[in-house]
Amino acid sequence: MTHRFSAPLSKSPLLFAVAMSVLVGAWPSVAQDIRPGETSPLTTIGAVRELGADKADTLALPVNLKGVVTFVNSKGTDFKFNDATGGVGASLPKGTPCPEEGDEVEVIGHTNQLTVQDHLYPHIVGEEVRILGKTAFPTPAATSVAAIGAFKHYDQWVSVEGVVTMWTIKEPKLSLMITGPDTWAVVHVRGFKETDLPRKLHGARVRVTGVNMGISHTAADAIMAPTPAQLEILEHGAENIFEATESTVSKILAKEEPLAARRRIRGIVTTRADETTLYIRDGEDALCAELMFGWMKSTTPGIIYADAG
Repeated sequence: MTHRFSAPLSKSPLLFAVAMSVLVGAWPSVAQDIRPGETSPLTTIGAVRELGADKADTLALPVNLKGVVTFVNSKGTDFKFNDATGGVGASLPKGTPCPEEGDEVEVIGHTNQLTVQDHLYPHIVGEEVRILGKTAFPTPAATSVAAIGAFKHYDQWVSVEGVVTMWTIKEPKLSLMITGPDTWAVVHVRGFKETDLPRKLHGARVRVTGVNMGISHTAADAIMAPTPAQLEILEHGAENIFEATESTVSKILAKEEPLAARRRIRGIVTTRADETTLYIRDGEDALCAELMFGWMKSTTPGIIYADAG
């Protein structure tokens, strides 16, 4: 049995240096042998994950799992949950009350697979789901921006650090584009109102904890965090993009600025090669700057965009 989620692919914006505002540029192994005719249920999520999507589907093994809910879909029909060995998604039996994020649950059912934009993952078909009460979220596995953008930890509860390059809010969801040393990803945080927005987000260094997932399965949709508590501001940035720390072309060329830092430079534009490519000279030094694309704007009212497009 296969559950398929589909959504149009998001257009992935490019992240490069901006002429006026510059970006200087495991889960524990839970081995469990499956023997022919064995009917004892799997009792850890790690054992389910080790099956892989194909075996999870063809064997349809029974499970009896406990864990904390880390994500609930908008329809209240599916959720993600974690135990000490990893995370997995589960479907609710029809008519069962949907748990909330932060609930401890017991899930009785069987394995199958989930298809997300042609990518296959182990999944659980819930036959009985019991809500045991509230509990703390699990300790996240630290990972990188590159890893979440490539979905190396799909369904897993992870923590990632990066520098905010732009953000947008459509209540109650705040979306942040963050960049690491070598790439970017977009993370989403639920439960935000416009009045709750942190100040000085441009260039801020943040830590976001949530589930590595996204219906588009692209770097533009890489983490879902359940509440504002999972967004930590490690280092404030600027409220206005042009308040970023000033630097020089020569310092950037000499790699004297940290990777992914938000910086502001001055110079003379000598060439505009195309819509997004500028060549800038400052004295005897020059560099090529790639202008960032902004968010794809929606006509839906009530959305706030903050970008450098």
